[in-house]
Amino acid sequence: MLRALGFGVLGFILAAIATYLVVVVGTTVVWDLLDVHDQDGGGAMALGLVIGPICALFGGLIGAVMLPMWLADRRNRQPPEQYSSVRADFQHLVQDDGDDESQHQP
Repeated sequence: MLRALGFGVLGFILAAIATYLVVVVGTTVVWDLLDVHDQDGGGAMALGLVIGPICALFGGLIGAVMLPMWLADRRNRQPPEQYSSVRADFQHLVQDDGDDESQHQP
């Protein structure tokens, strides 16, 4: 539960940053391609201070839900045989087979 919460927070932060950059840089590039001239800077301020953060909030919420789900699905897809050799080696070391050195002493 705590691991999923941590990955949710990480997903929110990463997705919010990525969404903000995509929205702000993408809109600026489109404005440049379409020869939009923002004379007083109001469009850029609205983009950077209102539109970008609102989109980043929604993108962060989506990332906070999707990253833990993606990681859980990825972990569930791993074959159990991947760890079976490690478990078998550990059980072999821990298992007492009744062959104790003290029993063989004369």
